[in-house]
Amino acid sequence: METLAWSPKQFPRVALILAKLAHVPIPGNWGNSPKKSLLGLFRSWLPQTAASIEQRIATLDMLINKEPEIAFNLLDSLVNTYPDTATPASRPKWRNDDAGFGRGVTHEDYQKMQVAAADRLLTLAAMQPLRIVCLLEKISIFDEEYTEKTLDLLKPYANQDAPDEDKELIRNALRCSIHRDRNYSDKDEETLDKELNVIEQLYQCLEPRDLLIRHRWLFAHAWPHIHQRVKGLNLDKQTEIVTQLRFDAIKEIHFALGLDGIEKFTALCGDSYWVGVTVAGLDIAEDKLVKWIFDKSGDFAAENPFTRAVNGLLNRFDCSKALTITASVIDLGKISGWDANTIAQFLLLAPLCIEAWKTVENYGHEVINAYWSAFPSTYWGRDENTLDFVLQHLLAVNRPRSALQICQFDFHKSDAALIAEMLERFLHGEESDGPLLDSYRIGEALEYLQTSPIINKAQLLRLEFAFFPALGYGHEQQAKTLYEGIMSDPALFTQLLCILYKPLSDEHKHALTEVEKATAETAWQVLRACKRLPGLLTDGSIDPQIFTEFIDRTRELCRAEDRLEVCDSTLGEILAYAPQGQDNIWPCQPVRDYLDRNELVGMRYGFLIGLRNKRGVTMRLPDEGGGQERSLADYYRQQAQALSYTHINLAATLENLASDYEWDGQREDVDASLQKERF
Repeated sequence: METLAWSPKQFPRVALILAKLAHVPIPGNWGNSPKKSLLGLFRSWLPQTAASIEQRIATLDMLINKEPEIAFNLLDSLVNTYPDTATPASRPKWRNDDAGFGRGVTHEDYQKMQVAAADRLLTLAAMQPLRIVCLLEKISIFDEEYTEKTLDLLKPYANQDAPDEDKELIRNALRCSIHRDRNYSDKDEETLDKELNVIEQLYQCLEPRDLLIRHRWLFAHAWPHIHQRVKGLNLDKQTEIVTQLRFDAIKEIHFALGLDGIEKFTALCGDSYWVGVTVAGLDIAEDKLVKWIFDKSGDFAAENPFTRAVNGLLNRFDCSKALTITASVIDLGKISGWDANTIAQFLLLAPLCIEAWKTVENYGHEVINAYWSAFPSTYWGRDENTLDFVLQHLLAVNRPRSALQICQFDFHKSDAALIAEMLERFLHGEESDGPLLDSYRIGEALEYLQTSPIINKAQLLRLEFAFFPALGYGHEQQAKTLYEGIMSDPALFTQLLCILYKPLSDEHKHALTEVEKATAETAWQVLRACKRLPGLLTDGSIDPQIFTEFIDRTRELCRAEDRLEVCDSTLGEILAYAPQGQDNIWPCQPVRDYLDRNELVGMRYGFLIGLRNKRGVTMRLPDEGGGQERSLADYYRQQAQALSYTHINLAATLENLASDYEWDGQREDVDASLQKERF
């Protein structure tokens, strides 16, 4: 960054660099907004460098003369609307900084710079609507003089000859300011009326002549900011106010320009859905509406504003009237040659209800397939009587992902067999471009199936294994059926080990397919996240007979598969999650008895690894030292001493672990001492 080592004497050079920046390509490593980056650099430099205020202002004036647009952006950022902070640590450390000046920037210098920037902002904003909008956003921090000067910039636009687009742009900014003050100011109504009098008069004078431009702000989005106080009113009352404003606007447009004017209006406003909703409140004859919809319909593409307006119109009517209008439009469409896809697209604009879906059945197999193939996966219906109807039809057109997306918020309202079928078909790759559930929802679906008596255990076990990676870290125990299965069936446990590990005597490297790699990865995740022990009872204790029989049989099967070594190591890691015994000694009696066998050196080593991994991530203060490790060492040494006469091998393993933690604690003590010296 040697080229950025500027001294205060080089301010003019910086201004020239900024002036040329608009015309010079910048290397890609400057990021997506090189101009913004350099302007930000210059902004932080101007108020903090100890050059005289005259030098800074001269630099700004040079930049204004060369590149007024860049200069305005810089000045706009200098006059902050929100609180700004600065610390000595943020001052630039470039070469020759503050050379020959001897002090930093005073509060007086900072204020002078702000005033100079605000004066130049006003000058640059004259007859520039976009810049005037930027100034209107700063009215809240301006004093009375600057506020008056800013509002004076609006007066040329209050005459009849000013462009409507410019009027609307400025008017929108004024409306936001009025809305903010009316609803969030701490001042009383009388004071606000006095302060906002001039602004509200200007707001009325800036009303565009074009009706479409004048009213489109009301339909920019679902909840517009209106220029009156609504804070404190309940939601129904606020909705009533907005609805009435919209109705008056549409009524005025319809009276002056007819339905053709409303059709043009849908292309101008931000969200034409609300135009359709409002049009439904006008007293327009049904046959006239049908002809208007048909004549202006096009292909009912989702991105067409008129299509969304028709959607709002039909959904505002009751289902019966909406379906009557829909049928009449389709009759005209059939005469003009509408195909099955066009009919289906239009039917989707009608209310999504059981009556509409039964109506779809009357249009033949092609329309039915096209309708359900395009049915929105964002459908929010929660009626238990109709939800399964929707899910079945989505499955009929091979859309299991969309079906899962629709019922994800309450799986209990859907048939368990349907949920299982969706998950199965999802796994088979149907609707590969469909929406994906997050890990939380997948876990909820599996938990719902676990409580259902109609789901086959083998099917559920297969689903839990397949979706195991999707459950996410920390949620593996939601696969309850899977862990219950592998820790009660030695053959299944052995099968997982065979998937993950090759035989000990096999020295050949076999190329695995992608499916085999994915299956092995899942098997590894399942075994590493296993915290359930064989023989686990409902009260949390371990049945000694089931526990011993499971491990003996598993070791026997793994010996036959030449995988005894990895079997012992894996089982040892799982046994690290053993519960405490009834005598308050850890681990419980069945586990300590088995691990103490002389021949199970590998299992005890796996047990040691499991205890280490079980601890997880640690956090500590920089100077805390190894207190955590010493606590663990004390705990495991106590257990070792309690077992020293009855379980010699296990006691030795726990003593080794305690010694390891003591060493870790000493290492943390040294690191803490070094941290203290560093600070």
